[in-house]
Amino acid sequence: MTTTTTMRSESSSNVGDVEKAADEAAAAQKRVSLAELRRKYKKGEKITMTTAYDYPSALHVDIAGFDICLVGDSASMVVHGHSNTLPVSLDEMIMHCRAVVRGANTPFLVGDLPFGTYESSTHQAVDTSVGWPQGRTASTALKVVETAMLLQEAGCFSIILECIPAPVPAAITSTLRIPTIGVGAGPFCSGQALVYYDLLGMMPQTDQFASKFCKQYGRIGEEINRALMEYKQEVVNGSFPGWDCSPYKIPANELDGFLNGLQKLGSPVLLNLQLLLLVTGKCRRRPVISLVANA
Repeated sequence: MTTTTTMRSESSSNVGDVEKAADEAAAAQKRVSLAELRRKYKKGEKITMTTAYDYPSALHVDIAGFDICLVGDSASMVVHGHSNTLPVSLDEMIMHCRAVVRGANTPFLVGDLPFGTYESSTHQAVDTSVGWPQGRTASTALKVVETAMLLQEAGCFSIILECIPAPVPAAITSTLRIPTIGVGAGPFCSGQALVYYDLLGMMPQTDQFASKFCKQYGRIGEEINRALMEYKQEVVNGSFPGWDCSPYKIPANELDGFLNGLQKLGSPVLLNLQLLLLVTGKCRRRPVISLVANA
Protein backbone atom coordinates (compact mmCIF):
# COMPACT_ATOMS: atom_id res chain seq x y z
CA MET A 1 0.00 0.00 0.00
CA THR A 2 1.80 3.05 -1.24
CA THR A 3 1.42 6.24 0.74
CA THR A 4 3.74 8.50 -1.22
CA THR A 5 4.59 8.19 -4.87
CA THR A 6 7.11 10.63 -6.26
CA MET A 7 7.28 12.28 -9.63
CA ARG A 8 10.89 13.35 -10.03
CA SER A 9 12.67 15.59 -12.50
CA GLU A 10 16.38 15.42 -13.41
CA SER A 11 18.54 16.60 -10.49
CA SER A 12 21.90 17.91 -11.68
CA SER A 13 23.54 21.03 -13.04
CA ASN A 14 21.71 20.61 -16.35
CA VAL A 15 18.20 20.60 -14.86
CA GLY A 16 17.42 23.98 -16.42
CA ASP A 17 18.49 22.84 -19.89
CA VAL A 18 16.53 19.60 -19.63
CA GLU A 19 13.36 21.35 -18.48
CA LYS A 20 13.72 24.07 -21.11
CA ALA A 21 14.02 21.48 -23.88
CA ALA A 22 11.08 19.53 -22.50
CA ASP A 23 8.94 22.65 -22.25
CA GLU A 24 9.78 23.68 -25.82
CA ALA A 25 8.85 20.22 -27.11
CA ALA A 26 5.63 20.27 -25.11
CA ALA A 27 4.72 23.71 -26.42
CA ALA A 28 5.21 22.53 -30.00
CA GLN A 29 2.72 19.72 -29.36
CA LYS A 30 0.55 21.84 -27.03
CA ARG A 31 1.29 19.35 -24.27
CA VAL A 32 1.02 20.41 -20.62
CA SER A 33 4.55 21.10 -19.38
CA LEU A 34 6.26 21.30 -16.01
CA ALA A 35 6.16 25.08 -16.34
CA GLU A 36 2.38 24.96 -16.82
CA LEU A 37 1.93 22.72 -13.79
CA ARG A 38 4.06 25.08 -11.68
CA ARG A 39 2.06 28.06 -12.94
CA LYS A 40 -1.21 26.43 -11.90
CA TYR A 41 0.28 25.48 -8.54
CA LYS A 42 1.50 29.04 -7.83
CA LYS A 43 -1.88 30.49 -8.81
CA GLY A 44 -3.67 28.05 -6.53
CA GLU A 45 -5.45 26.32 -9.41
CA LYS A 46 -6.28 22.67 -8.83
CA ILE A 47 -4.33 20.13 -10.89
CA THR A 48 -6.40 17.37 -12.49
CA MET A 49 -5.12 13.86 -12.95
CA THR A 50 -6.44 10.45 -13.91
CA THR A 51 -5.07 7.22 -15.32
CA ALA A 52 -5.02 5.62 -18.74
CA TYR A 53 -3.68 2.26 -19.82
CA ASP A 54 -4.37 1.98 -23.56
CA TYR A 55 -5.13 4.01 -26.66
CA PRO A 56 -8.92 4.35 -26.17
CA SER A 57 -8.68 5.48 -22.54
CA ALA A 58 -5.88 7.89 -23.48
CA LEU A 59 -8.08 9.44 -26.17
CA HIS A 60 -10.86 10.07 -23.66
CA VAL A 61 -8.47 11.58 -21.12
CA ASP A 62 -7.03 13.79 -23.84
CA ILE A 63 -10.45 15.02 -24.98
CA ALA A 64 -11.47 15.77 -21.37
CA GLY A 65 -8.43 18.05 -21.02
CA PHE A 66 -6.74 16.61 -17.93
CA ASP A 67 -3.48 18.18 -16.78
CA ILE A 68 -1.75 14.89 -16.00
CA CYS A 69 -2.29 11.38 -17.33
CA LEU A 70 -0.76 8.62 -15.22
CA VAL A 71 0.01 5.23 -16.69
CA GLY A 72 -0.27 3.61 -13.30
CA ASP A 73 0.86 0.26 -11.99
CA SER A 74 -2.82 -0.12 -11.06
CA ALA A 75 -2.90 -1.67 -14.55
CA SER A 76 -1.79 -4.83 -12.77
CA MET A 77 -5.22 -4.99 -11.14
CA VAL A 78 -7.73 -3.24 -13.40
CA VAL A 79 -6.27 -4.45 -16.72
CA HIS A 80 -4.41 -7.69 -15.95
CA GLY A 81 -6.69 -8.93 -13.17
CA HIS A 82 -4.07 -9.44 -10.45
CA SER A 83 -5.00 -8.94 -6.81
CA ASN A 84 -2.38 -6.23 -6.28
CA THR A 85 0.13 -4.08 -8.18
CA LEU A 86 3.16 -6.29 -7.60
CA PRO A 87 3.01 -8.74 -10.56
CA VAL A 88 3.02 -6.21 -13.41
CA SER A 89 6.37 -6.14 -15.20
CA LEU A 90 8.44 -3.31 -16.60
CA ASP A 91 7.90 -4.59 -20.14
CA GLU A 92 4.14 -4.57 -19.61
CA MET A 93 4.24 -1.02 -18.27
CA ILE A 94 6.31 0.08 -21.26
CA MET A 95 3.67 -1.43 -23.55
CA HIS A 96 0.91 0.50 -21.75
CA CYS A 97 2.94 3.72 -21.90
CA ARG A 98 3.49 3.39 -25.64
CA ALA A 99 -0.24 2.95 -26.24
CA VAL A 100 -1.13 5.94 -24.06
CA VAL A 101 1.40 8.20 -25.79
CA ARG A 102 -0.37 7.56 -29.09
CA GLY A 103 -3.73 8.70 -27.71
CA ALA A 104 -2.98 11.41 -25.13
CA ASN A 105 -1.48 14.37 -27.00
CA THR A 106 -1.96 17.14 -24.46
CA PRO A 107 -1.69 15.91 -20.83
CA PHE A 108 1.62 15.75 -19.01
CA LEU A 109 2.43 12.03 -19.02
CA VAL A 110 3.73 10.08 -16.04
CA GLY A 111 4.54 6.36 -16.09
CA ASP A 112 4.83 4.21 -12.98
CA LEU A 113 7.90 2.06 -12.45
CA PRO A 114 6.69 -1.35 -11.26
CA PHE A 115 7.61 -2.57 -7.83
CA GLY A 116 11.12 -3.98 -7.77
CA THR A 117 12.45 -2.12 -10.82
CA TYR A 118 13.85 1.05 -9.23
CA GLU A 119 16.05 -0.15 -6.38
CA SER A 120 19.76 0.56 -6.76
CA SER A 121 20.86 -1.91 -4.11
CA THR A 122 19.75 -4.89 -2.04
CA HIS A 123 19.54 -2.65 1.03
CA GLN A 124 17.22 -0.25 -0.74
CA ALA A 125 15.09 -3.15 -1.98
CA VAL A 126 14.60 -4.35 1.60
CA ASP A 127 13.70 -0.82 2.73
CA THR A 128 11.08 -0.33 0.03
CA SER A 129 9.56 -3.77 0.54
CA VAL A 130 8.24 -2.87 3.99
CA GLY A 131 5.90 -0.19 2.62
CA TRP A 132 5.24 3.35 3.79
CA PRO A 133 3.67 4.60 7.03
CA GLN A 134 0.03 5.54 6.58
CA GLY A 135 -0.09 8.49 8.96
CA ARG A 136 -2.74 7.14 11.31
CA THR A 137 -0.68 7.73 14.42
CA ALA A 138 1.18 10.85 15.49
CA SER A 139 4.58 9.27 14.87
CA THR A 140 3.74 7.84 11.43
CA ALA A 141 2.00 11.07 10.40
CA LEU A 142 5.15 13.03 11.23
CA LYS A 143 7.20 10.44 9.36
CA VAL A 144 5.10 11.00 6.22
CA VAL A 145 5.61 14.77 6.49
CA GLU A 146 9.35 14.35 6.99
CA THR A 147 9.58 11.96 4.05
CA ALA A 148 7.71 14.38 1.80
CA MET A 149 10.17 17.14 2.74
CA LEU A 150 13.11 14.89 1.91
CA LEU A 151 11.59 14.01 -1.45
CA GLN A 152 11.19 17.68 -2.27
CA GLU A 153 14.84 18.32 -1.42
CA ALA A 154 15.83 15.33 -3.58
CA GLY A 155 14.39 17.08 -6.63
CA CYS A 156 10.84 15.79 -6.99
CA PHE A 157 8.59 18.18 -8.89
CA SER A 158 5.41 16.72 -7.36
CA ILE A 159 4.30 14.10 -4.85
CA ILE A 160 1.27 11.82 -4.84
CA LEU A 161 -0.24 11.23 -1.42
CA GLU A 162 -2.39 8.13 -1.28
CA CYS A 163 -4.77 6.77 1.36
CA ILE A 164 -3.72 9.13 4.15
CA PRO A 165 -5.96 10.91 6.73
CA ALA A 166 -6.73 14.40 5.44
CA PRO A 167 -4.87 16.42 8.13
CA VAL A 168 -1.56 14.88 7.07
CA PRO A 169 -1.75 15.92 3.39
CA ALA A 170 -3.01 19.32 4.55
CA ALA A 171 0.17 19.75 6.59
CA ILE A 172 2.37 18.48 3.76
CA THR A 173 0.73 20.72 1.15
CA SER A 174 1.14 23.82 3.29
CA THR A 175 4.78 22.94 4.01
CA LEU A 176 6.09 22.03 0.57
CA ARG A 177 6.92 24.27 -2.38
CA ILE A 178 5.85 21.66 -4.94
CA PRO A 179 2.37 20.38 -5.84
CA THR A 180 0.77 17.49 -4.01
CA ILE A 181 -1.72 15.18 -5.73
CA GLY A 182 -4.23 13.43 -3.51
CA VAL A 183 -5.58 9.93 -4.02
CA GLY A 184 -7.99 9.27 -1.17
CA ALA A 185 -6.10 11.88 0.84
CA GLY A 186 -8.71 14.56 1.48
CA PRO A 187 -9.48 17.92 -0.16
CA PHE A 188 -6.39 19.93 0.81
CA CYS A 189 -3.92 18.72 -1.84
CA SER A 190 -2.87 20.78 -4.84
CA GLY A 191 -4.70 18.39 -7.14
CA GLN A 192 -6.65 15.14 -7.22
CA ALA A 193 -6.33 11.80 -9.01
CA LEU A 194 -8.71 8.89 -9.50
CA VAL A 195 -8.32 5.68 -11.46
CA TYR A 196 -10.03 5.83 -14.86
CA TYR A 197 -12.07 2.64 -14.38
CA ASP A 198 -13.16 3.63 -10.87
CA LEU A 199 -14.46 7.11 -11.63
CA LEU A 200 -16.33 5.87 -14.72
CA GLY A 201 -17.96 3.01 -12.83
CA MET A 202 -16.73 0.44 -15.33
CA MET A 203 -16.10 -2.39 -12.90
CA PRO A 204 -18.88 -4.39 -11.18
CA GLN A 205 -19.93 -3.04 -7.79
CA THR A 206 -18.74 -6.27 -6.19
CA ASP A 207 -15.29 -5.89 -7.73
CA GLN A 208 -12.53 -6.54 -5.21
CA PHE A 209 -10.55 -3.54 -6.42
CA ALA A 210 -13.26 -0.93 -5.78
CA SER A 211 -11.76 2.00 -3.87
CA LYS A 212 -13.44 3.20 -0.68
CA PHE A 213 -12.61 6.81 -1.47
CA CYS A 214 -13.68 6.85 -5.12
CA LYS A 215 -16.67 8.81 -6.39
CA GLN A 216 -18.30 7.34 -9.48
CA TYR A 217 -19.13 9.94 -12.10
CA GLY A 218 -20.76 7.43 -14.42
CA ARG A 219 -22.13 3.90 -14.58
CA ILE A 220 -20.36 2.93 -17.75
CA GLY A 221 -20.06 -0.71 -16.75
CA GLU A 222 -23.85 -1.09 -16.69
CA GLU A 223 -24.13 0.45 -20.15
CA ILE A 224 -21.40 -1.88 -21.45
CA ASN A 225 -23.29 -4.90 -20.06
CA ARG A 226 -26.56 -3.70 -21.59
CA ALA A 227 -24.97 -3.23 -25.01
CA LEU A 228 -23.22 -6.61 -24.92
CA MET A 229 -26.40 -8.44 -23.95
CA GLU A 230 -28.44 -6.63 -26.64
CA TYR A 231 -25.87 -7.54 -29.30
CA LYS A 232 -25.81 -11.16 -28.15
CA GLN A 233 -29.61 -11.37 -28.29
CA GLU A 234 -29.75 -9.90 -31.81
CA VAL A 235 -27.23 -12.45 -33.02
CA VAL A 236 -29.28 -15.25 -31.47
CA ASN A 237 -32.61 -14.08 -32.94
CA GLY A 238 -31.09 -13.26 -36.34
CA SER A 239 -31.89 -9.54 -36.39
CA PHE A 240 -28.18 -8.70 -36.63
CA PRO A 241 -26.70 -8.03 -39.06
CA GLY A 242 -29.38 -6.32 -41.15
CA TRP A 243 -28.72 -4.92 -44.61
CA ASP A 244 -27.75 -1.60 -43.06
CA CYS A 245 -24.81 -3.41 -41.45
CA SER A 246 -23.91 -5.25 -44.66
CA PRO A 247 -22.53 -2.33 -46.68
CA TYR A 248 -20.18 -4.12 -49.06
CA LYS A 249 -21.59 -4.36 -52.59
CA ILE A 250 -20.91 -6.50 -55.63
CA PRO A 251 -21.79 -4.98 -59.03
CA ALA A 252 -24.84 -6.49 -60.77
CA ASN A 253 -22.80 -7.97 -63.63
CA GLU A 254 -20.35 -9.53 -61.18
CA LEU A 255 -23.26 -10.88 -59.13
CA ASP A 256 -24.68 -12.58 -62.21
CA GLY A 257 -21.28 -14.09 -62.88
CA PHE A 258 -21.06 -15.27 -59.28
CA LEU A 259 -24.50 -16.95 -59.50
CA ASN A 260 -23.59 -18.56 -62.82
CA GLY A 261 -20.45 -19.90 -61.20
CA LEU A 262 -22.45 -21.36 -58.33
CA GLN A 263 -24.84 -22.93 -60.85
CA LYS A 264 -21.95 -24.68 -62.57
CA LEU A 265 -20.66 -25.88 -59.23
CA GLY A 266 -24.09 -27.26 -58.37
CA SER A 267 -23.93 -25.40 -55.07
CA PRO A 268 -26.72 -26.32 -52.63
CA VAL A 269 -26.75 -22.71 -51.41
CA LEU A 270 -27.80 -21.30 -54.80
CA LEU A 271 -31.58 -21.47 -54.33
CA ASN A 272 -31.55 -19.78 -50.91
CA LEU A 273 -29.11 -17.15 -52.11
CA GLN A 274 -31.20 -16.37 -55.22
CA LEU A 275 -34.39 -16.16 -53.22
CA LEU A 276 -32.79 -13.86 -50.69
CA LEU A 277 -31.34 -11.57 -53.34
CA LEU A 278 -34.64 -11.55 -55.25
CA VAL A 279 -36.64 -10.56 -52.19
CA THR A 280 -34.19 -7.80 -51.33
CA GLY A 281 -33.97 -6.55 -54.91
CA LYS A 282 -30.35 -7.59 -55.27
CA CYS A 283 -30.97 -10.12 -58.07
CA ARG A 284 -32.72 -9.60 -61.42
CA ARG A 285 -33.60 -13.20 -62.27
CA ARG A 286 -35.94 -15.84 -60.86
CA PRO A 287 -34.48 -18.77 -58.90
CA VAL A 288 -33.80 -21.93 -60.90
CA ILE A 289 -34.74 -24.77 -58.59
CA SER A 290 -33.82 -27.57 -60.98
CA LEU A 291 -30.19 -26.49 -61.05
CA VAL A 292 -29.67 -26.73 -57.29
CA ALA A 293 -27.80 -29.86 -56.35
CA ASN A 294 -28.81 -31.75 -53.21
CA ALA A 295 -31.86 -29.51 -52.77
